[in-house]
Amino acid sequence: MWDRQDDASMHLFFRVDPFPAGDVRAKNATLSLFARARSDCECSVGETANVRLLVEVNQYLQALRPRRNNRHNRMRRPRMQNLDIDVLQWNDQGWMHFDVTDAVQDWMTRPRRSFGLEIKVERLQRVTPGRRITDFDAHEVFGQADCTLPLEIACLDRLPLLSNNDYSPILEVWTETRPTLGKRKKRSLAVSNRQYQKKRATLINDFYEES
Repeated sequence: MWDRQDDASMHLFFRVDPFPAGDVRAKNATLSLFARARSDCECSVGETANVRLLVEVNQYLQALRPRRNNRHNRMRRPRMQNLDIDVLQWNDQGWMHFDVTDAVQDWMTRPRRSFGLEIKVERLQRVTPGRRITDFDAHEVFGQADCTLPLEIACLDRLPLLSNNDYSPILEVWTETRPTLGKRKKRSLAVSNRQYQKKRATLINDFYEES
């Protein structure tokens, strides 16, 4: 995992062992993120009880690098594939789970394309009139591994409970021997993004149509 202070998104990197071509494929891969309990805030009771966040998981298809000749050293926006999206009712702590099978299969067959994942969070708000969707800091929501700590073993091994009693992201992968027939085809980038945008629109509309 690597982070920048000027970026509201959270960036995750997992080492996935490559497999010989044609032998093994990823049957299913799930990314689990632990949402921490909300801290106290100076807001109305109604607002406190109804904080709805849109959580997006994207796969980087290019390396995340600073822009050249940029005095602010901002990151260049790389090409990405949309993987999964869901809504978090952010009150108490709990786990969220996302399907990242396409990304893991890509990493297993083409390790050089393993550039990590982006976790992007947006807040859904009702305003009068209309609606508002604003960026939200993912680091405030989800537990993270601190790779600067000498006792932080979760940076090397996939463990849910950290030495500082926080919870780190977990990647679980189930594999199977690749069958001769009925091979699972990776979705094209266009199809994947189209399905993702359709699901995103549905989640947003469901929120604003609630009474």
